[in-house]
Amino acid sequence: MEAFTYCTLVSPDKSWRGQIGSRPRSKSSELKPARILESIWSSDDPSECMYTFTPAKIWRFMIASDGHPVQHINLVTGKKVFLDVLESATIEDDARVPEFVSDVRKPLCKRQIVLKDETENVFLYAASWWDRSRYEEVMGGEKNVIVWEKILASKLEIARRIEKFHFGYNEELEDLFGQRGPFWGREYCFKIGKVPMARFYEVFSPVLEKHLGEMTVPSDLGGEPVATWLASKSDHVL
Repeated sequence: MEAFTYCTLVSPDKSWRGQIGSRPRSKSSELKPARILESIWSSDDPSECMYTFTPAKIWRFMIASDGHPVQHINLVTGKKVFLDVLESATIEDDARVPEFVSDVRKPLCKRQIVLKDETENVFLYAASWWDRSRYEEVMGGEKNVIVWEKILASKLEIARRIEKFHFGYNEELEDLFGQRGPFWGREYCFKIGKVPMARFYEVFSPVLEKHLGEMTVPSDLGGEPVATWLASKSDHVL
């Protein structure tokens, strides 16, 4: 079986780039699409990816670790991490759900958040889709709390597995991070026994380079620092 899956990037319209943060945000009450990366590289074999097709070692720790991401960011930055909930809503329509969430029992609760510091530097974006009954059990009606803290406080025996890594672009995340792509992201699942309870999609901001050093591209793409790689790609120059 092939360990790695590749897809071709269809370059989005970049006419707005260079004005990051200037685009008006929608005030609609409708559900907002999750910020999923348009991958130029991905791996569905995380164990092999950790050792052969990963970014620099300190970034590998951040991206491939299955520990508490809030604690990790707090440790590497030395800063208190704050939660900003972008969306928390119930989903009844399957058409609004990514394919990789299809095995989570309906109805779903969808949540989109960012982790940031007190000066509004955004470190991480996360979207999650939950079995609504489990979400209510774990969160207890609270929305503006960090999921990991509620998970650790619960009595549920929950297993976590990272299932896929991504490297790619998303225009909305460039706006949200105030940084140009590409970005590293990952998918993982919380399960009780063999039953998926929630699926997560996380993307890491290049702001973390201040604390982790230069972010590199996958070794399949050269393994060099992202800035160097971008400079060699005329299609991605602002």
